[in-house]
Amino acid sequence: MRGNYWVNKAREQNIPPVEGGAPLPRGGVDVAIIGGGAAGACLYNALEHTNVSACLVETSLDVGCGATGRGAGIITWNNELATSEETRRFSLQNNRMLRSAINNLNFDCDFAGNGHIYMTEYHKHAEFMVSDNSLILHQEGETMVIANADEMLSAVSSDKFGGGVILPSAYTVNPYKLAHALTLIEKSPARRVLTDAHVESVNKSGNNFKVKIRDRGTITARKVVYCTGARTKDFVPELDGFLNLSVMHSVATKPLNDKYYYAFPPHSMSNGHRWFRLSNGRMIMGDSREFNDDFEESSELSFRKTQSVLYDTFPLIESEVEFGWSGLTCIAKDNIPLIGEIPNRTNEFVFTGLGSNPFCFAFLGGIVMADHLISGHTKIENAEIFSLKGRIK
Repeated sequence: MRGNYWVNKAREQNIPPVEGGAPLPRGGVDVAIIGGGAAGACLYNALEHTNVSACLVETSLDVGCGATGRGAGIITWNNELATSEETRRFSLQNNRMLRSAINNLNFDCDFAGNGHIYMTEYHKHAEFMVSDNSLILHQEGETMVIANADEMLSAVSSDKFGGGVILPSAYTVNPYKLAHALTLIEKSPARRVLTDAHVESVNKSGNNFKVKIRDRGTITARKVVYCTGARTKDFVPELDGFLNLSVMHSVATKPLNDKYYYAFPPHSMSNGHRWFRLSNGRMIMGDSREFNDDFEESSELSFRKTQSVLYDTFPLIESEVEFGWSGLTCIAKDNIPLIGEIPNRTNEFVFTGLGSNPFCFAFLGGIVMADHLISGHTKIENAEIFSLKGRIK
């Protein structure tokens, strides 16, 4: 079974990895961004047109290969995190700005607006889904369709669901390609990306921080931002117990036979902690499970379980699974991302807890984080809810 489908698709399209072998910046930088997923890439991009020098440090061989590349690439919003009026409004603004940036800057990320289907085993739950998504209906001027069991069978070619709702305003991307595109800004002594860069320690030295990179040296930075997802507690132990970890197992089939391909909708689909979507003729599925100490990132058994769920949900699929990839994602216990300065740690910040579809919040979140780094505050509406003050002791 091959690895990450999103990355493999980019390679098929001759998109090379981000060039991350640059030497460490001399003389230091204003900001060291640790983590090159959605959060780190969006923050790095947000600092492009500022006077702030920044260095993005990613452990993997490329950006966007961690939790970011394990999700569905859905950017409309994430019901997992949009649990309040403030987070929903923030997510809607994020999505409008991200869609505008993708179109205006010609980001190559397989952007598509095919809509989304929220599926439930019980038709009565669909009515609750409508109330949960009423804000997006109002903001986008769209009409949500409530579907019963027969209508769901017709829509998704599966009799496993008793109801659901169809939301026209939903968008998808290749999440790896979007993270990749966000870091491809003009390189200069003030802007650089380091990949295959393992951060061994971050220590305060006077008014600066020393970020030690294994076998490559040390970066001096005035401020540090941890965009490290499930690894955040390694750098910020006080967050241990506040971030919930989940394991995302994803699979992608071989191209479907035309007869079966057209039996499925172009919409992305989700059912609780599982998501499904068609991409380039393949059915792709992700299954999020609670993390435990027995987790193995390349567990063949876990992939077989995910594959079984896919075939059980959509019996029409006969194509073999070709790709399988997995890893950890995280959200805060209160389901609200963390964006801001760490209490009692001057000039140390976190930008994490974005869940399995991080681009639902990350683009505007990157702007908020950049504002805090530059001026200590932001004018972005509803951003104060993401502050760590009062949430982390």
